[in-house]
Amino acid sequence: MPKDDNFPITILWREYELGSRGEEEEEEDSHSVLMREQFYALNFLLEAQDVADNRFDHDPSAKQRRFQLKKGLYEKIETLINEFQGYLQKASTLVPGWQRCYQINPRNMLMSLLKGSRDIPTLNANWKALQEKMTRGHKFMVKYTSEYQADTPVPLLPVSIALGLH
Repeated sequence: MPKDDNFPITILWREYELGSRGEEEEEEDSHSVLMREQFYALNFLLEAQDVADNRFDHDPSAKQRRFQLKKGLYEKIETLINEFQGYLQKASTLVPGWQRCYQINPRNMLMSLLKGSRDIPTLNANWKALQEKMTRGHKFMVKYTSEYQADTPVPLLPVSIALGLH
């Protein structure tokens, strides 16, 4: 997406888009943040095998957090969110005038709810919210890159508004 190979944002975008190829990385984690973000945000539906049920947990507080993402999946998502947030943070600091950075998981709220929810619909709702936040995070990454290059700012419009109406 970036035009000039010498811009810091271009180097950052390339790493975001293509990833780094370390030999010691696990197979899935060797995919770029962009590829993993798009897979989980656009294509991944929670299924029964992705959810752990703690109904036999003897901890009294377990009733409030009975359903959660299975540990391996939770850790993959947590790693992705942390890496993605790092790219957003770096990109936003490169753009003059930006005071804040888009937050995918503000105050760790969505991830904590995926670590334990009272029921399946709540867990699903939080998963869908996180998917939307990842999708919007990518739009902000595009916006930061475009604004850094002094292109026409990319408007972040709700999906329901036609571009011609803005």
